[in-house]
This record gives sequence, structure tokens and C-alpha cells, in this order.
Amino acid sequence: MIYFPISFREQKNTVNSPNPLQGKIDRCLIEILQNNARTTLAEMAEQVHLSISQTQRRLKRLEEDGVIRGYSARIDAAAVGMGVMTFAEVTLKNQATDSAEKFHRAIRDIPQILECHRVSGDCDYLLKILSADLKEYSRFAQTTLMAIPQVNRLRSLIVFESPKDTAHVPVLD
Repeated sequence: MIYFPISFREQKNTVNSPNPLQGKIDRCLIEILQNNARTTLAEMAEQVHLSISQTQRRLKRLEEDGVIRGYSARIDAAAVGMGVMTFAEVTLKNQATDSAEKFHRAIRDIPQILECHRVSGDCDYLLKILSADLKEYSRFAQTTLMAIPQVNRLRSLIVFESPKDTAHVPVLD
């Protein structure tokens, strides 16, 4: 599955307060939304035993604190013609901050790249990429990824199967 976020504001990378979850009700609201983001305020309020206005205030605070970054629909990638998922290990030519920033800018608006993570180990970044087929991915890797001046090496891992595919974040006590 892939996600197309419907963001109601600029997404934040970090939360504003050191402890943005204020108890069991906040955790419960997050679980409800993760299970079904289309749950109505009235249904959520009933489940957490609060009024609709109290529930709405809590959700607004969670949004403002950056805990809730947006709402999205889960889309089956194969159903929309993007049947090949690849994880690409990218190694940059050098580790200078400006080089990394240029790489970030280069990949940020490429729609086939769903995720980019800076990682430890033998490579610098791990990218999650969707393409229609292997031929398209091969062309994309050569003409787009390897064309980024900061990229030194690319190693592709084609996904055969995804026994677990979730975006559900565990909210622990």
C-alpha cells in the first residue's frame, strides 16, 4: 500500500512539547484514527467518553503539536499501475552537509520516491521507490537517480513480497 497524505498544514518533523500525549484518551484517539481516519468526531467522542467539543479540542492540539501530521488514504500501488517496489541503497560521493542538502533537494519532489531515510551502515540513504515495471525502474535508476550529481553508488533491492505492510505507529503507555 502507498499513502497520499492530505495535509491540513505544513507537516512538522518534531512535536512542540516534550510530552504531547496527555494520557490514555489521547492514545485512544490516535488508535481510533490509525484504524480508521474517517471516524466521525461523534463516534470518537462516544468511544472515549468525552463531548464532541472536548474531543475536537484534543484532536486540534494533537495536530498543532505535530503528533497528527495529516490524514491519508491507503492506495494499492499495483491497482494504480505501480506494481514494482524497490528499496534503493544510495551512497553519496562525500559526506559534506552541503552535498547531503543538495541530494535532499534533488529527490524531494520525485513522485516515485515514497520515502528517503538517512541510515547507518554501508550506504548513506535508503529510498523506497515505486515503478510500473522493472524496465521502468531500470530507466528511472539510470536517468534520474544516477543523474543526481551527489550520488556515487546505487544498489537496488526489488521487493518480491510484503508479508507486513503497515503505517500504524504503536502508541505505548
